[in-house]
Amino acid sequence: MAEATNDAVRDERPSYPSLKCSDIGFPECSHVAFGASEETLIRNAKYHAISTHSYTEESWEQELTSKINEWRRLIKMSFGKF
Repeated sequence: MAEATNDAVRDERPSYPSLKCSDIGFPECSHVAFGASEETLIRNAKYHAISTHSYTEESWEQELTSKINEWRRLIKMSFGKF
């Protein structure tokens, strides 16, 4: 039986959309939020922002409102949907 080789180029994109904290204003943070949908991803990012970066519900909503289009572009890029 022939030995399996791993010569194929692997797809390095995550299997779910993601958003890197370092891409949205926290270059020192290595956290990456994932979610099976944009809604889940944003909820996971919100939890991280509140628990780690001292956001409040109100400040998160303000940030989300002002940057959602930019974040959607990053999310699409992370999932390979340009």
